[in-house]
Parts: sequence; C-alpha cells; structure tokens
Amino acid sequence: MRRDKVKRNVVDLCDVPEGRAGRPSKALMLSQAEAVLMAAQEAPIRMHAYIVLSLLTGVRTEELRELSWSHVVAFDETR
Repeated sequence: MRRDKVKRNVVDLCDVPEGRAGRPSKALMLSQAEAVLMAAQEAPIRMHAYIVLSLLTGVRTEELRELSWSHVVAFDETR
C-alpha cells in the first residue's frame, strides 16, 4: 500500500485474535545451540550432519530422519 503496489491490505479488514497462554517454548537459546554444535564435532560424520541440519533448518527430528542422502545436495568448492 505504501508503494502503491496494492490498493488495500486485506489484513487491515481482519480482527486479530487475542493470544492465549500455551506451553513454554522448547526452542534452544543461542548458547545451548552452540554447545550442541561443539559436542556434535565429536560425533560420527553422519550424526554430525544430522545435528547441524536439524539446527540450521529447524526441521523436526522425526521429519529429518525420513531424508536419505539422495535428498541432500551438497557442494564442495574445493573439489
């Protein structure tokens, strides 16, 4: 609307629902994620890749376990 690309924003026509209390977040703090990455360096290469991919993408572990190596595209500029 500001740049005159659309004439109206439909969100302006909606009522925003009130938030409600839910379960506490299970997200890791940055320091916790760093500690996990440091510990993962000692793990076998496949487990290390699994942990890094989980943290970087935010994919749930049960979803990530369904991936196979054929799903992964990796580029190594040094080779």
